[in-house]
Order: sequence, then C-alpha cells, then structure tokens
Amino acid sequence: MSVTNTHKPSQRMQQWNNGWRRARTWREQQTQQQVRELLKIARQGVREDEVRTGQIWGPKHPNSDEGRIVTEADRVAWKKQWGGDAKQDETRPYPISPGTAPAGSGECTKCRWGGHKQYQCYRKSAELPELEQIFQGAVEKEPLIKSVADDVRGRSLCDQLHCCIAIIDNGAMINTIDMTIWAEMKGKMGEWKESSMKGKTANSAVLKSYGRWIGLVQTEDQISVAGFKIFNSGGAFEILLGKPRLVKNKAVHYYAMDTLQMKTGDRITTLHNNNERNTTRTNKINETKNKMMNLREDEIEEDKRNGKEDKEEQDGETDNEEKEGNEEREERATEKHGSEGNVTERKEKEKWERRG
Repeated sequence: MSVTNTHKPSQRMQQWNNGWRRARTWREQQTQQQVRELLKIARQGVREDEVRTGQIWGPKHPNSDEGRIVTEADRVAWKKQWGGDAKQDETRPYPISPGTAPAGSGECTKCRWGGHKQYQCYRKSAELPELEQIFQGAVEKEPLIKSVADDVRGRSLCDQLHCCIAIIDNGAMINTIDMTIWAEMKGKMGEWKESSMKGKTANSAVLKSYGRWIGLVQTEDQISVAGFKIFNSGGAFEILLGKPRLVKNKAVHYYAMDTLQMKTGDRITTLHNNNERNTTRTNKINETKNKMMNLREDEIEEDKRNGKEDKEEQDGETDNEEKEGNEEREERATEKHGSEGNVTERKEKEKWERRG
C-alpha cells in the first residue's frame, strides 16, 4: 500500500532553493522597513555632501576636445597665478580633468574614474597630474568635515604606571593593599570588585576586606599578573607582596647576602633589602668587618717586624758563636804547638846529658 502526502505548505511559507523557508513576521517586516529608511537617509546625506562638494569646487568642463583644451588653459593660468608649489585648497581649486568622476564622489583619486578606490587602482602609471591627485585627495576629505573637537582623552590606563614602595613578606598568605593607598589610585587602576573576605593578622586581629583587584605588577624588570586584597591596615603597611607573588616568580631568599632572587622565564632579578634597620645592621657588620681587617693587617705588619728583629738577633748570635769558636780553636792550636816545643827541648836536653 502506498501513501501519498497531499499536505501543502501554508501561505506563510515560501519556496526557496528547492526547500521551504518561513515567511517574515509582521514585526520582522517592520524592522526591515526601518532599516531601509535609515539607509535611505544615510544615502541622502552622502548625496548632499556630493552636491555641497561640487558647489564648493565648481563645475567641470565637458568631456570633449574643447573641454580638454579649456582645462589645459585653466591649469596654465592656475600655475601662473599661484605658482607650481602652491597648496591646492578651496581658496585656489585646481582644474580637474573632464570626464572623470564627480568631485567628492569617493572614487579613485589617482585616475578619477569610478568603480574603485585609490588603493584598488590597477593602473600602473597615474593618468592625472600630480597636482590634481593632491587636489582630489583634499576634495575627498576637507568638505566632509563639518566640525572638529579637541582630543581631551588622556593616556591609556594600561600605559600608566603607579610607583609604590612595597614590602615583601614571605609570611603573608595573600597580596594586600592598604585602603588609604587604594583610595588615592583606584580611579586610575581600572576595574576592581568587592570582596567579603576577612584576614587575620599576626596579632590575631581580624580585618575586613573592602575589595579585590587584579592587574600587572612590575618589580624591577619582572612583570606578572597579581591579585590583591584591600584592607585597612591603619598605616601598618602600604603594599604587601606575599607568598602568591613569591611562588609565582620562583623567589629564592639568600640570608647570607640578604637578597631575593625572582625568576620569570630565563630572566633573573636580584633585589636588595632596603629596610632602614637592615641598612643599619649591614653598615655595622661592614664596619666590624673593616675593623677586623685593619686589625688583622696590623697584626701581620707587627709579625713581620718581629720576625725581622728575631732574625737579626739570631744572625748576631750566630756571628758571636762563630767568633768564639774560632778563638777557642786558635787557643787549642797554640797550646798544642807549645806542648810540642817543650817535649822537643826536653829530649834535646836529655840527649846532651847522656853524651856528657
């Protein structure tokens, strides 16, 4: 058994591309009519601008041999009157070529033919003189500007830098801004939101958060996004950079040098502690080190002098010992020679006694 669908589309349906499309409702038709009227008004304004432009710059000569001859004569007269370097404006309009698009029509200012703009012109060499091109460019712009307002806009908020002295606290679990500091710069810091968070200080005091702000923070040459909570610290601090900032920048604290290294990518920045107490402590340490170094140098010099004196004394004692040794050897030699002489005399005496 076959079933034939005899249903036909209602009158509110229209056939389109082998299919069916819903017809526009009354409200949609009214909206479309309003759009048409707005476009009509806009086009009428453009036509009025074209008419006004044509009235300002004057009519063109007809596109004929006679019109072209007259145009060339007008150009020669223009150059003779104003000079070749004169500026083309509404007080001294430059004669435009006949047969080109109407002045102020928004067409190509290079060749002055319709259907395209100057940046779309396919002609390799301009068919119009350079002065006419400059003049036609002025036609497209100047008459359409009815009023000009001064630019009162300031610098972009993202280009403004707000320099503040911040304290890096590795014991703070959040980044915070004092409410007094925030009140001074919140109008320039962009969007911020309310916050119901409560914070607890080191002395167990509970502080209510008045808002939160997220933005770019620059420390030396390190720039990163950071979030801050706004508290009323009572002047205890202005800005605190806590653990979130330190963790994000992979900070390392060197206690021996009292420096902090922050890393972003391959860039490493070293921060020195500028706390007054730390500066005083560092100065005292450096002063003590200098004193110890000077004392050590004095001790070394004294040791050198003492060593030199000891060496001189040792050299003198050695000389005396050598001298005494030489004298003793001479005495022994003398005694030896003396004893040998006595023995010889005694032997000679005994020899003569036996003979006698």
